[in-house]
Amino acid sequence: MLSPKDHRWVEQWYRADIPSDVVVTGIKDAFSQSLSRRVHSLAFVAPAVERAAQSHRTRKVGGALLERDDDLIVAERLSRLLSQIRAAASTHDEPRVVQLLANAAQEVEAATSKWKQIPEFDLGSALESLEKEILDFGLGVMPPNQRANLEAEVEGALAEHPPMQSLVYEQTRLAFTQRRIRRYLGIPAFDCTSGGGW
Repeated sequence: MLSPKDHRWVEQWYRADIPSDVVVTGIKDAFSQSLSRRVHSLAFVAPAVERAAQSHRTRKVGGALLERDDDLIVAERLSRLLSQIRAAASTHDEPRVVQLLANAAQEVEAATSKWKQIPEFDLGSALESLEKEILDFGLGVMPPNQRANLEAEVEGALAEHPPMQSLVYEQTRLAFTQRRIRRYLGIPAFDCTSGGGW
């Protein structure tokens, strides 16, 4: 079982669009050397994964062309995300939800602009933070009866799973809750990266 820290490593590699086979190559390389200590974390293999990813990037034929293609894919996904947010805003009657979604669209536009202008801008982190804010606020503007139903659904879904460690339980609870808030708001997950084949 992976620790929360190890989950963050995997998520970081995913968000960096490092193909899964390249990550596996890096892990194998890290363990191909003789070990002087016992390994308890993916932090041990992180440098080897980064080396494998760098090697993969330099080996790609027409790498610059592929990067432009990736940028086009991300731009298309951002455009689709904006369209979905605006469409969701048009279906709601609750003024606070409409305003929340209008603000979300403006923030996605601002993040898109920064991403286009600043090469080192971390679009994935910006969208992740924005989505968290929107989902937190979305839960707050949800009518009490719908919020109670959401919480009951989440508890029911969790009850169907085998016992979990408390941290895993809380992360799963949060994921179930966020999925249902997205459904209430009518928005998708704010992930526009290509994911590296995971």
